[in-house]
Amino acid sequence: MQIAPSTRAGHAEPMRPNDRFVALLNAYRGSGGMVRGGEVLALFGRRGACDLAQLARRMLERQVIAFEWQSQTWLPWFQFNALDLGTHAALAPMLVELNAIYSPWELASWFVQRNDLLDMRTPVEVFSCDPDAVQHAACTQRWAVSALPPAREDRALRV
Repeated sequence: MQIAPSTRAGHAEPMRPNDRFVALLNAYRGSGGMVRGGEVLALFGRRGACDLAQLARRMLERQVIAFEWQSQTWLPWFQFNALDLGTHAALAPMLVELNAIYSPWELASWFVQRNDLLDMRTPVEVFSCDPDAVQHAACTQRWAVSALPPAREDRALRV
């Protein structure tokens, strides 16, 4: 499913925001769906899964996939570990690459768009079985969009 930020695939007219949101809801359905930020925080609080302030900070710092829709924060559920409600560690380097080039909406859309490097599967489909392939696709996308070399979290500044 293509979820273009401004146009529908094969159509010249802009895709309305409501249509984009519904398309994202549908696209994430097979990977656990999406949930409102307040519900995630409440669930984490009830289960004592993590520090709520830490999760809120991670949302603000874009260390998780989250976007605003009608004054609510929405998060795709696939990024959370069902056992301890932590985020999957493999997601962090992908977000380093993609946050540099995408808005929160575009980032959420990237994970549900078919990708040539993933044999026309979506990153969210491939994430659980081959996160390295999704990381490679994210690096390639950043390079293609920005013409910058891939980011490395462990890169040290040399003087």
